[in-house]
Amino acid sequence: MSPAKSKEASDPGIAGPIVIGVLCALIGAGLGFFQLMGGEPEVIEMGRRRSSSAQEEEASPPSFLNRQPVVVQALRGPRSGGNYEAKRRAVLEGQYPLTIQASELNAWSRRYFRVQAPEEGGMLYIVPEAPAFWVSDGVFHVSMGLDITVGGQTRSALFIARGSLQGGSNGLTFVPAEMYLGRAKVPPIGGFKGILQGLVMKVFSESEEFQSMVESLGRVSDVQMAEGQIILSS
Repeated sequence: MSPAKSKEASDPGIAGPIVIGVLCALIGAGLGFFQLMGGEPEVIEMGRRRSSSAQEEEASPPSFLNRQPVVVQALRGPRSGGNYEAKRRAVLEGQYPLTIQASELNAWSRRYFRVQAPEEGGMLYIVPEAPAFWVSDGVFHVSMGLDITVGGQTRSALFIARGSLQGGSNGLTFVPAEMYLGRAKVPPIGGFKGILQGLVMKVFSESEEFQSMVESLGRVSDVQMAEGQIILSS
């Protein structure tokens, strides 16, 4: 046996410790994620009458940026207001430009999205509540309660997504910048972020209500976002 081979055989190498270290890191990250997921984010109902101190905090909605990372806020607009049925008809008929208040989006969502758990669920499925919306400083906020079932075990968590609404050749699209389950930020690693987004959006994209609007929303070429409202143009 050559000296080189003898040395190679006698060295324990570093592959084993590296693999063990990576596995430990992944396990630790997973445990931390699910531990945080159990925490409840702070839900702020925008547009309600509140104490003066709360109103001062409300006047600057993105205050979560100045807090400790563990504090996660879900900004929601009023659950009713405006004439959501008239705005719904305008969308169905493609009457653009169209200004829609967050309160009208929320009223529409509560009226038309009712998702039931499947009679025979698979290993993984999600049952969401009707989403709630808000718009602030160019950021579109979405939040909804989720019942997540994995292998027969169900856990509830508040899902939060923040991002932008965009128009273009593909019509109206939501581009999330960050997502949370409970107080845990959904990691981009391992494709988990895309899988979760797909599971949540699939529930709504396959609904009869959404399907009725696909053609019209596909003509949206521009989206402007102001405080508490969006403006769709074709």
